[in-house]
Amino acid sequence: MKQINLLIPMKLAYIIYTSGCTGNQKGVEVTHRGLTNFLCPMDEKSGFTNQDRILSLTTICFDISGVE
Repeated sequence: MKQINLLIPMKLAYIIYTSGCTGNQKGVEVTHRGLTNFLCPMDEKSGFTNQDRILSLTTICFDISGVE
């Protein structure tokens, strides 16, 4: 029997660090809900389908890379 892992919206998805340009870098906690709220509208507006391929230009260090 397959195990199904359900995501809990308020649980941590990842931590991304600020650039630290005003002092020390700070870790920003991003929840699954926050990630979903960010990515879903992007998917709806992109016009891409599962048949399309795009070149990713942003490094993984920036959270905007999730859009790519």
